[in-house]
Amino acid sequence: MKNIKRKNIIQLVLHNDKFAALSSSEVVLAGDEDEFFYEGTNEAVPFGEPIGLDIPNPATREIKLVLFKNIYWNPLEDNCNE
Repeated sequence: MKNIKRKNIIQLVLHNDKFAALSSSEVVLAGDEDEFFYEGTNEAVPFGEPIGLDIPNPATREIKLVLFKNIYWNPLEDNCNE
């Protein structure tokens, strides 16, 4: 994907050459729980650090969380040693 910044909107060029206009409110940040991790180091992403983008799909009215390529998700129930 290619990022093009203009004012407060980020336009992403998607694989099919369509544009998705996003605002800074679509940036998703890590929460209090350790469930997002950096690939390579496997360290938890600290609270408040960006992990990805909420990408809206106007056709289906759904929102999909797309993680940055160096971030992976490991939900809490997988981290428990019970």
